[in-house]
Amino acid sequence: MLQADGTDQRVGVAVRQPPPGPVAAEDQGHAQRQVLVRQAADRALTRVRAVGVLAVTIWIVSVLFAMRLPEEFAGAGRILLACGWAALLAAMATSFTAHERVSRWVGAAQASRASAADLPESGPFVAAPWLVLAGLALVAGSFLLAL
Repeated sequence: MLQADGTDQRVGVAVRQPPPGPVAAEDQGHAQRQVLVRQAADRALTRVRAVGVLAVTIWIVSVLFAMRLPEEFAGAGRILLACGWAALLAAMATSFTAHERVSRWVGAAQASRASAADLPESGPFVAAPWLVLAGLALVAGSFLLAL
């Protein structure tokens, strides 16, 4: 029969007993800070990419419809279509700007003590979805006028 002596052979400390003497705690902040920062950045980048892909998709579909119905677009329809395309182009530009801003923030946050709550979510983060919505409304309005 095997007998265990109750010590861990690697460090020579009795199993299930606290280490002898006080242990100084290091202030490391939140142990999962870097993981939380990366996850917050991934969520923000996914949102920004989705807005950019949506803007490109709406633009491609509107170009296909405009090629299908070229003679129906007159005066107001063309103006609405142009304004819609401008809004979609602005949405793509703001999504690129937001993506670059998050990427730059992640690099700085990994080196500093920044937390996930410090993620910059203003300016292009707020403007891009609204520009996509405005572009969709303007493009849809131009197609309704063309029909």
